[in-house]
Amino acid sequence: MTADLFADLLRRERKAIRREAELHAVRRRPLPEGPFDVLYCDPPWAFKTYSPLGLRKSPEVHYETLTPDELASLPVGRLAADDAVLFLWVPGAHLEQALTVIRAWGFAYKSQIVWAQSHVGTGYWCRSTHKNLLIATRGLPRAPQPADRPRSVIEGEAYGYSAKPA
Repeated sequence: MTADLFADLLRRERKAIRREAELHAVRRRPLPEGPFDVLYCDPPWAFKTYSPLGLRKSPEVHYETLTPDELASLPVGRLAADDAVLFLWVPGAHLEQALTVIRAWGFAYKSQIVWAQSHVGTGYWCRSTHKNLLIATRGLPRAPQPADRPRSVIEGEAYGYSAKPA
């Protein structure tokens, strides 16, 4: 084992220990009290990386992730008001699973916003340059007035790992 490889493994191990301590503190926090009319969710989707070079870009390097089944089992629906809107960030590769998660939380898919970025990401079928923000509802929440409705495409730079536009 080379010194560089050993140093890299040591850095990863230290980072994993720090991350576990942070996650333990987060898990002890109680969920906020609901009900909420609007839920904005950016869940930690697990993403299988096949390339050894892609391992550095895997979400698991940055935070603990959850499978779609684990996400679906989260009690998000109990935080929502009877009439509520859910905004859910989802990677393109998880679109089908996201629809299952939406239904498990008690919502119905309505539309989406696409965040188009100039940064070229990784991908197996195409190089990703966008992120999806799904919109789902439960009950009968009011849609925005026509003059207040956003465009379905947001253009902007990615400015940090997992960061989202304002």
